[in-house]
Amino acid sequence: MKIDYDCEADVLYVTLVSTEYTDYVEHSEDVILRLAPDTKRLVGITFIDFSRYFGKANLNLSIKR
Repeated sequence: MKIDYDCEADVLYVTLVSTEYTDYVEHSEDVILRLAPDTKRLVGITFIDFSRYFGKANLNLSIKR
């Protein structure tokens, strides 16, 4: 799993499985699900306007496993 936060865009990217290409499904206005094109399995989630929901703390996230 990999978690990255883009503070300029205020977007949090959670990658469960790295893939070259993904399909996208808009779950809600601010949540996008990333799916493997062949299996349609969830491979990542994108949170737009992340700080609106989780506060404006100094988020400097980059977690890789």
